[in-house]
Amino acid sequence: MSYTNKLLSVLLMAVFTATVASANFYVIPVKVKMKNLIRVAKSGGDFNDPVKAMASIQGANYSNHYALYLENDFNLTSPLHIKDYVDIYGNGHTLYGNISSSDINSSALIYGGNYTLIYDMHIHNYGLGVDKTTGISFSGVNAQLSNVWVHISDEGTKNYGILNQNSSEITVNRSYIVASGKITNAVGIENIKSKLELDNSSINMTTNETIYTTNITMISLKDSAFATLSFTSLESNGAQQATGISMNRSFASLVHSSINSHGSVVAIGAFVEDYSVLNIDSSNIFGSNATSSSAIISSSSVYITTYGSLINGDSASITSTYGSKSVFVKSSLMGSISIDNPTGSTAVCIDSTLSGNDLNISCQ
Repeated sequence: MSYTNKLLSVLLMAVFTATVASANFYVIPVKVKMKNLIRVAKSGGDFNDPVKAMASIQGANYSNHYALYLENDFNLTSPLHIKDYVDIYGNGHTLYGNISSSDINSSALIYGGNYTLIYDMHIHNYGLGVDKTTGISFSGVNAQLSNVWVHISDEGTKNYGILNQNSSEITVNRSYIVASGKITNAVGIENIKSKLELDNSSINMTTNETIYTTNITMISLKDSAFATLSFTSLESNGAQQATGISMNRSFASLVHSSINSHGSVVAIGAFVEDYSVLNIDSSNIFGSNATSSSAIISSSSVYITTYGSLINGDSASITSTYGSKSVFVKSSLMGSISIDNPTGSTAVCIDSTLSGNDLNISCQ
């Protein structure tokens, strides 16, 4: 059983601690010893600063786990680097700050450690209005977020809710990622050569500042990245160009999930290119409310399968180019063009419904 599954299976026990003035309950994983529970509070805790509390930890390992327990909201004036084998229990509180950088690897408010669980908290990076701003960054680690709210509201060049790279494996469940404000370019989750599992979660990239917001991508997969979305929704609105999921040489699977991509000029539910594979099972993908709206655009030898799904684009449900292959089983494709399928691409339809004017279709 993996580390993260063990954490979920124990999930949590209540430990009663009595003081002269009051009685408090702390919810911690059973593998964290009481002496390794560090209370972070503005008054009356072990530390009054999460960064200093983290720096104090020595000797954390798989059999000697630590946990920070937040009892207040905290303004971070410097990034929080979570050490390996250290969890953070937010108790519903918020870590917030103004961190930005021209270097994406130095732009995060929080950096996740290896075998780390971040639980029940808000992360809000307001940024500095310039360059790049990131909520939480993972690099080469195995970590989990559960019941976490990540918010980026900077007005800089490019914003990332979560940056996951360098062969990391992260699981995100019951969590919410949001970007708002005058955003030039924003990505909900940037997943580079890493593995992402998103379960019972939501990404909402909505802005009322259309004139300022050029491009929104809810999930970006690059360089042999893997992603699995289960019971998850992605929704964007207000940008000039909005893309639900962008894939380059990557693999993604959607199960009982939905993508609603709404842009003012261009709206794309899924942009799939360069030998990527996209499996869609019992899910809905929409591209709408833009001058050009497509549910799926595929190119450069990609493979797409759908089962029991709805693919709906105002302009086209699917546009395929350059040798793409598509298989639709018990699915519904809707749009003014159901499948724009030129020479060199193939489509197989089994018990599926096509609604629209099919252009160059070779659906069997």
